[in-house]
Amino acid sequence: MKHVNTSIVSAVVVAVSASVVGCATSNEGGRAVASPPVALHARDAAHCHEVLADDAVQAVLRGDAIESVSPLYGGTETKTSHPHLDGAALRVRPLKGETPEWLERGLECHRADTSAAGAQASSSASDPFLSASGSPVEIRVLSDGDGFLIHLSGRTPGESSQILARAQALAGTPRTASLQSP
Repeated sequence: MKHVNTSIVSAVVVAVSASVVGCATSNEGGRAVASPPVALHARDAAHCHEVLADDAVQAVLRGDAIESVSPLYGGTETKTSHPHLDGAALRVRPLKGETPEWLERGLECHRADTSAAGAQASSSASDPFLSASGSPVEIRVLSDGDGFLIHLSGRTPGESSQILARAQALAGTPRTASLQSP
């Protein structure tokens, strides 16, 4: 009977796992971008229906809970590069009983549900959680003291600018005259 080196087997398992995980993400400009599901699975649809019906999630989608919108910048300032517009940062008032994870799930369900329905209607034309090009808007919700920060990022400079404009329109804030880095 031959002896199998367990460290080699472990290395193979890690390599295969990494390649499978790599299929679910892409690298855009040095940052990993998750690939969201195009359509909801049947088991997720029921959960998403519950999350989407949540009053706090609906308040964000209507713009009622948004306190402010500001440009979201990525990259670093060096001699040869400057921060670039990534999208929008939405400051959301505290929502009773909400967690960042619940709110993020609700916004992801909205994105997936609307994308799966093929919504290209006028309502989606002003929705900052959707991209006109069909590429996914990256959604991240972070706790921010007594409220939440929602980061919406596009894949291209044009999408990022469009996301910012749509977020400002949803919140009823005037569009900034210049999108200079901070």
